[in-house]
Amino acid sequence: FAFATIAVAGLATAASAQTRLSHNVEEFLVTAGAGIACATGGTAGPQTTTDNFWSRSFTLADFGVSEGFTVNTVEFGVESLRLPTLIETEITVNLYQVPAGSPPIAGATLVGSASMTSGERALEVVIMDVDGSIDAGTALMVEVESEDLLTLSGGEFGDVFFIGGNSFGQTAPSYVASPIGCGLPDPTDVADFGFTDAHFIIIAEGE
Repeated sequence: FAFATIAVAGLATAASAQTRLSHNVEEFLVTAGAGIACATGGTAGPQTTTDNFWSRSFTLADFGVSEGFTVNTVEFGVESLRLPTLIETEITVNLYQVPAGSPPIAGATLVGSASMTSGERALEVVIMDVDGSIDAGTALMVEVESEDLLTLSGGEFGDVFFIGGNSFGQTAPSYVASPIGCGLPDPTDVADFGFTDAHFIIIAEGE
């Protein structure tokens, strides 16, 4: 299995009491080719994605937040969610508390989680309600989790989920993990694999 792109059709702002945690220069535009995932090579059939965990971390102090922080919503990009076999899949957003200045890490303290069932999507930003609180002086890790579509579909039938992003700039790295499909248990900066223009849209909002 290998990471692959697919060609298919930290800035903080405050509105009233809400604070937005974002590392994306462009927050709303998903472009083709900016999302990556652990996937089969497509040798026995169409390219199919395995387990994938995409993440970002946000140190509260970097966004002028000096107290504890409670997340209300998370936004994430979808480049391609194509489900010719499965029809629908579950997407989970997990919230973790990690030390200030820390990148996403495996085994962090889970403080909130929410799931949604989705059919096919492409080139859009999804907003999910998810609640979780972290302490002052820490960082928030936001993770978007995909099911193992290869295992669920029973083979290489073209079921894929590629997170969405763009190449317009970011103020901190984007990370991916895939313990089963790619033997990658720890979140790893996608630039380490040569994907320097893959800037995942993962944004948290709260107070």
